[in-house]
Amino acid sequence: MTNEAMQPYITPLTLVGRRVTLAPLALEHTSDLFVALNKDAELWAYLPARMPSSVADMAAWVETALEIQRHGQRVPFAVLDNASVRAIGSTSYLDISEEHRHIEIGWTWYARPYWRTAVNTECKYLLLGSATV
Repeated sequence: MTNEAMQPYITPLTLVGRRVTLAPLALEHTSDLFVALNKDAELWAYLPARMPSSVADMAAWVETALEIQRHGQRVPFAVLDNASVRAIGSTSYLDISEEHRHIEIGWTWYARPYWRTAVNTECKYLLLGSATV
């Protein structure tokens, strides 16, 4: 992928909806994300990484996601609840291929109180509406 083509996947992007805002994942989200995780193993069941068991582990998870982003391979977002302005989960663009005009949405998890609400639908709507390859 050329540097020009990689720019949308390296440059921070904020997507604003009615209920949620997808903000560029940052270390400042670490505490909220750890609280949202609430040591609920089911939230992490299908993610290919060990569930963070401390704030330090969550910070390391955020750092890893940001490092992968610097290589143009992932665009991680913190999912912010617009009512509380707190991070309630995360989602990402990944498996980005300019050659094949392909991008996936994944690494998605939300705090349990947001399951079966409009949060996931709105997140995917925002991501699909801004995806470019």
